[in-house]
Amino acid sequence: MKALIVSAILLLAPGAVLAAEGPITEARQLAELKRYDDAVAVLNAAKAQRPDDAELRLTLARVLSWKGDYRAASAELAGLPGAEAATIRGNLAYYQSDFATAQARYTEALTIAPEFDEARDGLTRVAAARAAEGPKWQVDAGTEYSGFSGSDQPDWNQQSVQITRRFNANRSAAHLRLVRYSQFGLNDGEVELGLAGRLGDRVSVYASLAGSPDADFRPEGRMAAGGAVRMTKSVWLTFDGRRDRYAAARVTSAAWGMRYEPHDGWALSSRMIRVSPSDSDAQTGYDLRLDGTIREGLRFYAGLADAPETVAAVTIDTRSAFAGIAWDMTQITTLRAGYGRDDRENTYVRHGFHVTVSHRF
Repeated sequence: MKALIVSAILLLAPGAVLAAEGPITEARQLAELKRYDDAVAVLNAAKAQRPDDAELRLTLARVLSWKGDYRAASAELAGLPGAEAATIRGNLAYYQSDFATAQARYTEALTIAPEFDEARDGLTRVAAARAAEGPKWQVDAGTEYSGFSGSDQPDWNQQSVQITRRFNANRSAAHLRLVRYSQFGLNDGEVELGLAGRLGDRVSVYASLAGSPDADFRPEGRMAAGGAVRMTKSVWLTFDGRRDRYAAARVTSAAWGMRYEPHDGWALSSRMIRVSPSDSDAQTGYDLRLDGTIREGLRFYAGLADAPETVAAVTIDTRSAFAGIAWDMTQITTLRAGYGRDDRENTYVRHGFHVTVSHRF
């Protein structure tokens, strides 16, 4: 998208054909070849001779914005009035997915010069980008039931509600999650706050805090963080860390692994897992997971794990198998369902079933 904007400006900008503006013409030609550093050097040399030349500064701000040096471009625009300066400020905001600011700057430019086509085109791009963003809010409501074999453990169940707000052109999100757990004949509640986001096209991160007031079996507090780094077009390295604070112990978990995405809608993930309780030796394990697309609007996942699991502050090696589906019932509503089997060593075998409905608006 940025390349199309650059090409259009280079073709339409009137200064590109004026011989008197030699440095500007040369810089635009270099920019068209994506030789942005050379274009910046030409403009800076000319600016040293004519520091108050507004046209030079505007062109330099444009080239810096195309180069991706948004801070320097913004600094170059400082104090410059007029429709073109306002439009370039709008472009800077648009390139960074700040569509509200971009719209305000393009509108400002049209207030100054109602026939300024570049600003009008900018408003059209902003409208299209906002339409492509889709819903900003999501509500997830779910329930889970667990039965046991090999043990007289009473059945477990839990209910949860999560509200998520997306922002920054859907590159970031914040959520609030409320969960009620019924286990061991007792009830605990938990509140979780979390943030997640993408840092460019190669890095994603997340962090969350959770707590269970007056907990009987859940952690009294929990901190979690992690992320992924894209190494190639289809390979990501992942890391997840977590620390649970129980009344009787502290449990630190770390998992690191790789995710391979051979095609859109398909991924194979593998992680090594290490769990370190404060009251016993560290234990290690692994998990494997496959995500795929059956058809448009219908996805599945399946996996295996042999890893330590902490329940009520007790960490025991557990072998697990799990699978599930996600069905887009409409463009804004998704149904998820799944099954998991946990064989907790010398303790019990748990069969868990869960259903979640997600609605976006």
